[in-house]
Amino acid sequence: MHAQTKQSGKELNLTEKLIARQVTDTARAALKEIVGRNMLPWPDIYSAEFWLLAQKHGYEGILLKRHEIKCGSKQLAQEFLEKADEILGGVNETVSSLVNGTISQTEEMASTIEALKNIPIDDPEVSEGIDRLHDTNIKLQIHSSNMETRLEEQSRLINELQKQLRKDSLTGLLNREALNKDLKKELAKTRRYHYPLTVLMIDIDHFKEVNDVYGHLAGDSVLKVIARLLEKTIREADSAYRYGGEEFLALLPHTTADEAMILANRIKDIVAKHTFIDKTHDISISVTISGGISEFRNGDDESSLIARADKALYLAKQNGRNQIVKL
Repeated sequence: MHAQTKQSGKELNLTEKLIARQVTDTARAALKEIVGRNMLPWPDIYSAEFWLLAQKHGYEGILLKRHEIKCGSKQLAQEFLEKADEILGGVNETVSSLVNGTISQTEEMASTIEALKNIPIDDPEVSEGIDRLHDTNIKLQIHSSNMETRLEEQSRLINELQKQLRKDSLTGLLNREALNKDLKKELAKTRRYHYPLTVLMIDIDHFKEVNDVYGHLAGDSVLKVIARLLEKTIREADSAYRYGGEEFLALLPHTTADEAMILANRIKDIVAKHTFIDKTHDISISVTISGGISEFRNGDDESSLIARADKALYLAKQNGRNQIVKL
């Protein structure tokens, strides 16, 4: 009985490994298929493509577990979205290397053929063979040139995809995934070069009431306008992100907490004075924001720096809103 149970467990483990490999293969194929159609792999598009390919390849193990890993496919999509710029960049580098190698070889071949043509050769077959080689090499050079043009077009597309994958679809600001990468890089530079780095977290006061009273379209409009105001007010060296819901975050390198306080209050005042127009209801809406500031300290990582800004934001809310607190 013990041996049979052990064997069953081994078979189950092999099955799970097979399904895991099929999930990985399907996930990669789904991303490749979507990008190949010049589409962005947003989670809903990615999920649909994932299950379509799983069905097409007859991966019964995945399909039987569909309900168990329904959320898992979204997680896979998110992971691939985070890695997409690396994947696309790698594809671009590989193709570029192949094209450059081909061009280099055809140029070298052209020099060799030219040298051969200058040598007197009595054998007509050899001369004819050299001419054919010359013609073939010219065709290959033209083909390589066309490939180079297509590669440049694909590079532009990949660069655009990389930018889009870093953006929040509603506000146009950088998204949470972009923040995770950028903050890690900025922290590494701050630790190395010892310049100040500050995080400003912003939240719209009573935003739920805007959605409840005027509707989500009006709420979306407010989010987009605040995003534009934030982008216009921060410096070129700073970066603005939609952190989630009605929360925004500004990453401020070479900025102390005191300097960030001046900027944050300027943003707060601009928002408070701005009139948000709800065209659907033909009315104007006024909103305010609260903010929390934290400056990098020795020993900080991404989580602790943002957690302190979040705590400062909470205190601003507790103290009456429409204000900025630094910790």
